[in-house]
Amino acid sequence: MFGWIKNKDKRADELILANKEKDKRADALVLANKEKDNRADELVLANQEKDKRADELISANQEKDNRADELILANQEKDKRADELILANQEKDKRADELVLANQEKDKRADELVLANQEKDKRADELVLANKELAFQNQEKDKRADELAIANQEKDKRADELAIANQEKDKRADELILANKELAFQNQEKDSRADELVLANQEKDKRADELAIANQEKDKRADELAIANQEKDKRADELILANKELAFQNQEKDKRANELAIANQEKDKRADELAIANQEKDKRANELVLANQELAFQNKEKDKRANELMFANKEKDKRADELTLANKEKDKLADELAITASVFSHAREGISITDSTGTIIDVNATFTTITGYSREEAIGQNLRIFKSGRQSPEFYADIWQTVLNDGFWSGDIWSCRKNGEVYPEMLNISSVKDIAGHISNYVTLFTDITSMKEYQSQLEHIAHYDVLTHLPNRKLLADRLSQAMLQCDRHQLSLAVAFLDLDGFKAVNDTHGHDVGDQLLTALSLRMKEVLRECDTLARIGGDEFVAVLADLARDEDCKPVLDRLLLVTSEPVLIGKLVLNISASIGVSFYPKDGVDADQLMRCADQAMYVAKELGKNCYHLLDMAQDEAVKVQKESLEAIQSALKNHQFLLYYQPKVNMKTGEVIGVEALMRWQHPTRGLLKPDEFLPTMENNALSIEFGEWVIDTALTQISQWQKTGLNLPISTSVNIVAAQLRQPDFTQRLKALLAAHPDVEPGYLELEILEKNALDDVHHVSTIMQACMALGVKFALDDFGTGYSSLTYLKRLPAKVINIDPSFVRNMLHDADDFAIVEAVIALAKPFKRSVIAKGVETIEQGMALLQLGCELAQGNSIAKPMLTRDVPEWVANWKPDASWNPDANWKI
Repeated sequence: MFGWIKNKDKRADELILANKEKDKRADALVLANKEKDNRADELVLANQEKDKRADELISANQEKDNRADELILANQEKDKRADELILANQEKDKRADELVLANQEKDKRADELVLANQEKDKRADELVLANKELAFQNQEKDKRADELAIANQEKDKRADELAIANQEKDKRADELILANKELAFQNQEKDSRADELVLANQEKDKRADELAIANQEKDKRADELAIANQEKDKRADELILANKELAFQNQEKDKRANELAIANQEKDKRADELAIANQEKDKRANELVLANQELAFQNKEKDKRANELMFANKEKDKRADELTLANKEKDKLADELAITASVFSHAREGISITDSTGTIIDVNATFTTITGYSREEAIGQNLRIFKSGRQSPEFYADIWQTVLNDGFWSGDIWSCRKNGEVYPEMLNISSVKDIAGHISNYVTLFTDITSMKEYQSQLEHIAHYDVLTHLPNRKLLADRLSQAMLQCDRHQLSLAVAFLDLDGFKAVNDTHGHDVGDQLLTALSLRMKEVLRECDTLARIGGDEFVAVLADLARDEDCKPVLDRLLLVTSEPVLIGKLVLNISASIGVSFYPKDGVDADQLMRCADQAMYVAKELGKNCYHLLDMAQDEAVKVQKESLEAIQSALKNHQFLLYYQPKVNMKTGEVIGVEALMRWQHPTRGLLKPDEFLPTMENNALSIEFGEWVIDTALTQISQWQKTGLNLPISTSVNIVAAQLRQPDFTQRLKALLAAHPDVEPGYLELEILEKNALDDVHHVSTIMQACMALGVKFALDDFGTGYSSLTYLKRLPAKVINIDPSFVRNMLHDADDFAIVEAVIALAKPFKRSVIAKGVETIEQGMALLQLGCELAQGNSIAKPMLTRDVPEWVANWKPDASWNPDANWKI
C-alpha cells in the first residue's frame, strides 16, 4: 500500500513536474504569443505604413492622372492650334494658288517681256522651273493634307468648311499686293502659333518627365510593399506552425490542467482572431497589390498614349515646317512674279507681245498711251496695223528677215497711231524661241521719239538758219552755193553771187539801239526775199551782210533786173513804230564759172566787188570782171610752190595738246601743219591748204602728215614719253575718197611697227563725211579694224549732220571753234554748243571743244558737261621738242576746279 502511495506520489510529482513543465511551456507559449502579438502589432504598423504609402502612391497616381489629363488638354490645345495653323496654311495656299492663277494669265506677258530683254532670259527659265517646282510642292502638300484629313475626320470637315469660305473670298484676293500683305500677316500669325505649339510641347515633355519620375517612385514603393508582404507571409507561416505545435501540446495535457486548457483555449481563440485579422490584412494587402498592378497597367497605357501623342505632335511639327518652307517658296515666287508684272506694267517703253504670226496677244499701259489702241482693241490685231506708208514693203521685209536671221532688229521707224497720226519711234524687235528652238513669240519695245526728232529739227535749223531773220546762214549758204554750181555745170549755165552790205546800218544801231536794228534787218530780209526768184537763195552771213545766189543765168546780164530790185527795196523807207528809217545797200557780184572755181573764191571775189561798189558811192552794185586764166595761173603757181616746199622739207608739224579740264589729264595732241616759207616766214594752214583743195597734191601732202606724225610718236616712245592717248591728224576730202585709202594707211602703219595703231586718230571734216555717208562709213570701219581711231571734226557745220551721226562710227566729236569762240557773246553759238553736248550723250560720243581761248570759256564748257578741250588758253601749238616739258608741267587753271564757285 505504501508502495502504491509512493508510486502515486511519484506520479503526482511527475504530474506536477509535467504541469510545471507544461506551465513553463505555456508561459513560453504566452511569451511566444506576446512576441507574436508584438510582431502582429508591428505587422499592423507595417501594414498601416504600407497603407499610408499606398495612399501616397494613389495620390501620386492621381497627381499623375491629373498631369496626364493636363497633358491631354495641352495636346488637345496643341491639336487645336495645329488645326488652326493648317487652316491658316490652307488659306495661304488657297490665296497663293489664286495668286498663281492670276499670274498665269500674265505668264505669257512676263515670259515674253523677259525674253524681249536678253539679259533676263535666264530669270524667265528659272521662273518656269520654279513654277513646276511649286506645282510639285503643291501636289505633295495636297497629298500630306489628305493624309492629315484621313487621320482626323473633324479636320476634314473644318477644311471643307474653310474651302467653302475660301470660295466666297476669291474676289477679295484679286489684288496682288493686298493678297501678299495678308499672306505676310498670316505667316506672322502662323509663326506665333507655331511658337506657342513649341512651348506647349516643351510643357508636355516636362510633365511627361515628371510622370516618368512619379512612376519610378510608384514602382519603388510597390517593390517595398511586395517585400513587406513577403515578410508578413513568412511570419504568418511561422504562426501557423506555432499554433499547430501548441494544439499538439494541449492535447497531451491532463484533464487536471483544464483551467490552463481553458486559458489556452482563450489564448487559442485570441490567436485564431489574430490569424483571421492577419488573413484579412493579407486579403487587403493582396487587393492593394492588385490595385497597384492595375494602376501600373493604366500608367503604362497612359505612357503609351503620351508617346503616341508626342509622335503625332512631332509629325505635325514636321508637316508644319514643310508647310512653312513651301509657303516661303510660294512667297518668293509670288514676289518674283509681282516684280516681273510690275516691270511689264510700269515700263516707260511701249511693249507688245505677239505669237509667231505677228498677232498681238498682250500689251502694256505705255503701249496704249503711245498708240491710242486699248488693250482689248490691240489683242488679236497684227503688227501691220501700225504701218505708216512712209516706208516701202522692202523696208519691212528686210526688218523681219533680220529678226529671223539674228534674233532681233533695232532702229527708227515711222508708225501710225489709232487716230491716223504718223509719228517716229525707236523700235526693238526680238524673237522668242521655245525649248525646241522654234520661234514661238515676238516681243517689241518702242519709244515715241517725236520730241527728239523735233529737237533735232530745231537744232538743225539753228545750225543752218539765222535766228533773227530765219534766212540761211553762212554754212547753209555754202552748201546751196555748191549745189547751184553743180547744177550750172550740168546745164551749162552760170550763176551770180551778190554780196550785199547795208549802208548806214551801224548809225541806226548806235542811234536807236539794237532792238530797232534787229527789226530793220527783219523787215529788209523779207523785202529782199520777195524780189528774188524761186530758184535764188538769200542768206545772212553776219551783222548787216547778206549774200544772194542768183542761179540759172543764161547770160551774166540776166542778173541785173534782180540786182536793181534789191537796191530798190533796200533804199525804200522802213517804218518801225514811229520811226522812219532810210538806208541803202552796196552790192558786189561775181560769176561762176568766170570768176572762180570754188565757193570760197566766188565769195571773196564778190566781197571785193562790194567794196568797189562802196567806193563808187554806195547804193549801187559792181560786177566783178576778172579774167579766168589769171585765176588759173595763180592757182598753178601756188601748187608748184607747195610741191617744191614739200620736196625741200619746208613743211613741219606743230602740236597742240588736248586736255581734260576737270582732272588735269593730257589726253592727246593734234598735229597742225606749218609752212616755213623762205621769204614769207611761218605760214598757217589757212594760207596754203585751200590752194590744194580737190587737187591730187593734197593726197601726197596728207600721207606725208600721217607718216611724220607716226615717226614723231615713235621718237617720243624711244625717249620715254608715252602719251597714253592719240595723236590727231586731219584728213582732207580728196585723200578720203581714194579707193585704196585703207591699203595706203596700212602700209604707213607697217612702216612704223613699234607704234600702236591706237595712238593714231584721224579727224574727218563733217561736211566731207556727209558727201557720201555710206562710202565714208565703210572706210572708217575698215581702218578701225586696223586699230586706228576716228574723230568727226568741225561738228555742227555740215548739213543734215544729226541725221547721219549714228551711221558714222567716230567715237569723238570736235565742236567747231567758230561756235566756241563766240559762245559767251552770241546766244546762237552758245545754244549750238549746248545742243551738241546734249546730243552727244545719247549717242555715247565723247566731245572735245576746240578753240577755247579764255578761262571763262572753259568754265562755261564745264558747266555744260564738256570736260575735254583744246585751245590757246590751254596751250598754243608748239614744236616737237617743247611737248615733253609742257606735258610734265601743265596744270589746269584753278577756276576749273569742280569745287570752285563758278559764275559765268
